[in-house]
This record gives sequence, structure tokens and C-alpha cells, in this order.
Amino acid sequence: MANLMANDSGAASTVQHMVLIAGMLVGQALTGAAGIPAGLAFFCSGNRKVLFLLFLGLFIPGAVIQAGVLFFFFAAH
Repeated sequence: MANLMANDSGAASTVQHMVLIAGMLVGQALTGAAGIPAGLAFFCSGNRKVLFLLFLGLFIPGAVIQAGVLFFFFAAH
């Protein structure tokens, strides 16, 4: 998959592209999964605090992973 990405200048290796793809995939999965407890918090008022903490526990690491992968990918150039 990394070979399909635009790398005309050859500035990034295949390994760097694969780390970018895998990191973004993991980050997207975590942030996407965070939507489930966030949505349930509207309907389960008794568990709202737990669901909100679960949302934060999934969303923040997912966002940090995505931001970190992008930072390290572009900082390597």
C-alpha cells in the first residue's frame, strides 16, 4: 500500500509510509470507536460519567497517535 502513495521525490521510504498508514489506521479506529460511548451517553443518563470517561479514553489517545504519526513523518524529511 505504501508504494501506491505519492512519493515522486523519493524523500520518504516505504517503511515511513507504512508507519504513517498503520498509525493513522489505529488512530482513526480509536477516534471512531470513541463515538459509540459518546452517543450512548445521550441515552444512558445514569452511566453518563463512565461513558464520557470512556469516550475521552479512546478519543485522546487516537488523536495523539494521529498527530504524532503525522509530526514524525514530516519531521523526518
